[in-house]
Amino acid sequence: MYTQPAVAFLHLILKNKPMKKLLLLLIFAMLPVGCEKTDPVPQNIQDYLNEKSVFEVVTNPDATKIFFLSGVIDENAPPYLCSIPYIYQLSCTDGNSILTFENLYGIRNIAVDNTCNLYACIGPDLIKFTPPHDSISIRRISSGFTSVAVDNNGNVWAGTWDEGLYSYSGITWKHYTPENSILPDTYIADVMSADNVTWVILSDEDFSVIRIDGTDWKIYKISELSVSENSYLNSCTVDPAGTAYISFRSDQNTYIYKLNTEGISNLNLPENIRNSYISKMKTDLNGNVYFVVNQSGIGKIYCLKSGNWFRVQFSEEIEAISDIAIDVSDNLWIGTNNGVKKMLVILNHL
Repeated sequence: MYTQPAVAFLHLILKNKPMKKLLLLLIFAMLPVGCEKTDPVPQNIQDYLNEKSVFEVVTNPDATKIFFLSGVIDENAPPYLCSIPYIYQLSCTDGNSILTFENLYGIRNIAVDNTCNLYACIGPDLIKFTPPHDSISIRRISSGFTSVAVDNNGNVWAGTWDEGLYSYSGITWKHYTPENSILPDTYIADVMSADNVTWVILSDEDFSVIRIDGTDWKIYKISELSVSENSYLNSCTVDPAGTAYISFRSDQNTYIYKLNTEGISNLNLPENIRNSYISKMKTDLNGNVYFVVNQSGIGKIYCLKSGNWFRVQFSEEIEAISDIAIDVSDNLWIGTNNGVKKMLVILNHL
């Protein structure tokens, strides 16, 4: 999950910890948490998601299944909520059938492990969904979870609003804070994992990023590069080899940094990407990186492949792309405000 400008602004406002905890408790109290499970339904996923807002699209590690977080507006929601209230659904397809968990509230960020268990942040709870029927809260905290990821060993990593970082092996929990680790702050903007490497992104004054490989922790400070004080995190992704890509918006320009064991490098961006807001980044199994840009309400997708820049060819205009995923057959799944679209990846040189 990435930090949108509004979230970054909220983080700045909530530097006062007592005020932050009070506000979070009030928000969680207003959002009912629960779900209703349904049996697999043999139908087309695009028909099922038609007219629904699709917020997240992810794959399992081998990209053979696609998972969707979608939602419809809750007409019975209290009028005092400050954002549009949605009732969410989790759905999955392998191309033949759909599995849904419906009537979810307050959900944000989903991750999938090697056996297709799903993990999601729902307010103060970290929920595990086990198809076809089971869901359970595996951890509850006071401040709430911001993001979740699963590494190749099945370890679950979860960031929080004000309690640092948690990891779960399936048996034991570990809790990391500035007191017992190199974390510089307790607010975690995002976590992501691949190749048993976990990346932790913070929105502290140094825009710190931490690489975790077993017991080896290394901190990168992106502020030492060209990110200014009024910058904010756009999006991030990690490729199958464990290399991270992080996008920042700063002074009306976009910067994308590549982080690996060799250090940090600044990608040389084409002008139409450098001047645009990148809302999502994803990688495929071959390590190609895809960038979602929404310009004047129209969605565009660019790709960095073997050091060259491409634009994904569409047969028609697509409005407001929310998220994307690429499956094992090079199909591009595109989440929008009006369902999901599926197309084969076709690249045109910039």
